[in-house]
Amino acid sequence: MNVRGGGLPTFLITGVAAFMASMDNLVVTTALPTIRDRFNASLESLEWTVNAYTLTYAIFLLTAAILGDRFGRRQGVALRREEGPQLVAHRRRVLGLLAGLPPGTAH
Repeated sequence: MNVRGGGLPTFLITGVAAFMASMDNLVVTTALPTIRDRFNASLESLEWTVNAYTLTYAIFLLTAAILGDRFGRRQGVALRREEGPQLVAHRRRVLGLLAGLPPGTAH
């Protein structure tokens, strides 16, 4: 087995990703009292809320990992170059505007 050095960056990236997933789940858990009050939700509904959010997050995370493995960084950059710089700039502007919207307004 040919082992390349540099396991520390992989460990750090994995650790940051696990921390972000935990933080994201903590945000939902913190919002549970507000969800209960505003929607008169039962304990079972709150459990479904947390489980559905965590499952959806995991599905998107795995999908992103599979796409990253399949297409890789270099091919993704090549695809963006073929689209043209104007289209890429437009997409970045739209995403920047969506990121600045208050929660609940981008329906």
